[in-house]
Amino acid sequence: MSQKLGACAYFVFMYCPHWIWWALGIPWRLVRMTGVLKYCPWYRQRRYVYLIFHLPNENDEPIASRIARGVATLLNKLDLNVAWEISGTYLTELRTFGFACGPKLLFNPWHRWFESHGVFSPSKAINVYIVNTLGSKRGCALPRTQYVLLRHDASSKTLFHELGHHADLMHRRNPSNLMNPRRRTSPWILTGYQRRMFQSAHFLM
Repeated sequence: MSQKLGACAYFVFMYCPHWIWWALGIPWRLVRMTGVLKYCPWYRQRRYVYLIFHLPNENDEPIASRIARGVATLLNKLDLNVAWEISGTYLTELRTFGFACGPKLLFNPWHRWFESHGVFSPSKAINVYIVNTLGSKRGCALPRTQYVLLRHDASSKTLFHELGHHADLMHRRNPSNLMNPRRRTSPWILTGYQRRMFQSAHFLM
C-alpha cells in the first residue's frame, strides 16, 4: 500500500510538471516546425538523438547493437543522427519486469524505478530498457518521460515507433505508416507532418 501511495505522490509532484512545460513550449515548437528558423544565423538546428541502453546482462548487448544500428538508418531518412551507448551497469531487475504497458504504469512503482535508474547525461538522453516481456506488446513509451521499454525480441522499427510517441505522434490507421500500432507493411512511410514533428521533438540535441 505504501508503495502505491509513493507512486501516486511521485506522479503528482514529478510527472505533472512535465505536462505544464510541454504546454508552455507549444508556440515555440510550432515556430520550429515551420522551418523559418533555419534562415536565422543564431539558430542551431538540433539533429541528434542520444540513446542509452540498459540491459539485464551482457548477453543482450548484441540486441542493443542491432536495434541501435537499425533505428539510426531510419532516423537518417529524417536527416537526424543517432549517438548511443550501453550503460555499464547491468540491471538484473529487468528480468523480472512483467507489467503490461499502459497509463496504469505511471502509478506503478516500476515507473519511479525506471526514472531513478535512468542516465540523464546528456540531459535529453532517451533511456532504452530491454525487458523480458511487455504482455502482447513489443514496445512501450509513456508521454513526457525519458525512457522507452522494449521487449528483447523487438525490432528497430519498434523503437522508432516509440520515439515517435515521445515526439508527440499518435497512432495511424495506414498499415504502411510507421505509427501504425500493429504489424506494419513495407514500404514504411511518414507523412510530412510526422516528419516535422520528429524534427522538432523535445529530445533532439
